[in-house]
Amino acid sequence: MAGSSTNNVRSVIELFCKILSDNKISDVRAETLRQGKFNRDVTTRSLWKILFNVVCFLDKESGSSLHLSEAGQVIFVKTRLQNWGYLSKSFAEVPSSLTTGSREILLALGWVIHNKQLFTEVIRQRTSPLHVDLLSFTQKIPVDAAAYHSFQPPRGMQTKERLQRQLLLCGKLKLKLRRLYSSQQELAQLRETIRKCTLGISVQPELNYLTPLEVFLLRYPESLGRMMNILEEDNDQLKRLLDWKEKEHVFWEWMDSVLTLKIQDQGNDEQRHEDLGNDESVFLDTPSDIGKQVADLRAHVRDFILGHEEEIETLEKLVSNKKISSMDVELANFQVERELFELSHRFSLYENGNFDIPYAEQNDVKRKASIHQPGNLSSNAVNNGRRKGQRNQRYVPQTTEYIKACKEAEVTESVQVEISALQQEVENLEQELKQIQINNLKRLQSITEQDYSSICILPRHFKQFLSS
Repeated sequence: MAGSSTNNVRSVIELFCKILSDNKISDVRAETLRQGKFNRDVTTRSLWKILFNVVCFLDKESGSSLHLSEAGQVIFVKTRLQNWGYLSKSFAEVPSSLTTGSREILLALGWVIHNKQLFTEVIRQRTSPLHVDLLSFTQKIPVDAAAYHSFQPPRGMQTKERLQRQLLLCGKLKLKLRRLYSSQQELAQLRETIRKCTLGISVQPELNYLTPLEVFLLRYPESLGRMMNILEEDNDQLKRLLDWKEKEHVFWEWMDSVLTLKIQDQGNDEQRHEDLGNDESVFLDTPSDIGKQVADLRAHVRDFILGHEEEIETLEKLVSNKKISSMDVELANFQVERELFELSHRFSLYENGNFDIPYAEQNDVKRKASIHQPGNLSSNAVNNGRRKGQRNQRYVPQTTEYIKACKEAEVTESVQVEISALQQEVENLEQELKQIQINNLKRLQSITEQDYSSICILPRHFKQFLSS
């Protein structure tokens, strides 16, 4: 039984590693996580790389951190996690040399995955292979590091030669931008031609035409095999995400065992931190008078409570005096239902023409009707409601169904009024947004016209929107 449980945990951890690899987050082995559970120092750097990649994937403002040194990355990750709310002292004391602390890094990784909803973000950022651009499908341009370094000026170059080189590079850049602009215009024309020619034919339900990628696949059937392979791989990745949703509880149970093991070895970990020293600890900047501020806030809260203590006691007494028992409520409901039943019964007798009701009972009916009908409390109100030349009518008690229908009609009418008001407000906001967009586009166009060294390429629909 224990062997099957161990195999299940191992398969779930391997599934976790495979998902990270599928989404280009980090390449990791399940054995690395297992050794990190037992605080093996050989896995510290590997686990730190996983944590750093996950933080960069979740943090939208971490683009510049990719070029930091190893010590800078350690400070960046510690600071970012503390900003997110992970205030572990043991994690803050992990050395920048990454010689120890694999278990702390593993626990921090689990906290980030759970609190920042890593897999939810992974699913949100996924796109279908059918939605990629045609150029992305047909061309695979590798990143050439040598080409990047070729733009760096050689050492020992004089100032005049450096300036000439900069002018040459600026000229090349302008030429490339002009070619890019013309290619963008040509590509936009081709896309518009494809859209017009395939109007009414679509593969994707949200479109009414074929995309350039779909036309390319129809034109070159041999590329369909490659697209099928890509779609099968995408389906496998989606299936792994579904499997993770079903089996992630096993991963969190394993993480709970990691935390339990840390608590058991807490004494040994503290001794190791004392041997390493706390010179490399990273904490958020806190005010120097934070203790005084906390004490002042506590005193303010205490004085506020004491100042309103009498009012609180008075309110509690009023509430206790006005409490109604459940028995009183049931008795009141019973009496109301009984009187309504009697009124409806006598009203049915009047409708059938049975006027042989004792005078005392008629007075009793009038009295009860005046009690339960707020609009008939005074005889003046009744007389004012009568029409001229019309006989005095007897009081007609309303049934509960009629009262309920009237209330529903009033609620429906108020909801319709509110909906119409909201629709009008939405229309006003749309008009205001459109006007803001027009003003921003005009401002952008005027800026680019004044600055001849800049090039602004607007999409076709933006130009049409501006001209309209």
